[in-house]
Amino acid sequence: MENDEKVKGRVCNEGLDVKEEEENRKMEEFFALIRGFQEARNRRKVEILEERERKKAKKTIRVDRGQSSSWVPSFVWEDFTAEIEFGKPPLIFPQPCNRKNDEEDGNGINLKLAL
Repeated sequence: MENDEKVKGRVCNEGLDVKEEEENRKMEEFFALIRGFQEARNRRKVEILEERERKKAKKTIRVDRGQSSSWVPSFVWEDFTAEIEFGKPPLIFPQPCNRKNDEEDGNGINLKLAL
């Protein structure tokens, strides 16, 4: 009987050891997954930062290229002497300037104040 109890105890202990080993294996697998996710996240952060730096470098290169433009505008007198032909008449017509006399009203009264 004592042998049976020892054997049962060993089987129970072995069963616990197997369960513990399986739990430890599952925990290690879980933590390995977590570490993998963290490493992937960190690599992605580094990639994003490097991409931003490359974009900034490209912008500064473009600005530098834009400042040293090879085309310089030049005008000659003939550009301004040619007559311009409009397709439609202008929408705003100027007021006529043919008044008889600024000092007199239509009734012949002098409206200008003098001291």
